Amino acid sequence: ILWACISLLAFFVLFRQIQDLLIDYRKYEVNSNVEIASPTTLPFPEVTICNVDSFQWRKMFQNNVTEPRNETELLAISQSRSNFILAATYDNEDVTDSWKPVITHNGLCWQFNTDKRITLPGDGSSEGLW
Repeated sequence: ILWACISLLAFFVLFRQIQDLLIDYRKYEVNSNVEIASPTTLPFPEVTICNVDSFQWRKMFQNNVTEPRNETELLAISQSRSNFILAATYDNEDVTDSWKPVITHNGLCWQFNTDKRITLPGDGSSEGLW
């Protein structure tokens, strides 16, 4: 009898919770506000490139570094920008010297950014984006 009472009580609580959920669901309350913004320009994204072979063995032997322990050692054994990026242009301007070093989980990488903005041809709907 005890288990029957507990089971009936559990089914009653389950029934009430399902009933409350269905009542809340059927209220059809919607709390969303959708706005579509189509900017005509966007900021230029940062471009970062990394060398897969980030350490130069010759420099490692010269500097007696087997694995870099700090930024100074990493810079000492990594490939220089002038050896890695031979030439770069953006918007018909030479930006070869505009690359800045950045330390990532891949080692020393080179990053380019500009204050220029990219002009978009449209909002994308004419290009097949919906």
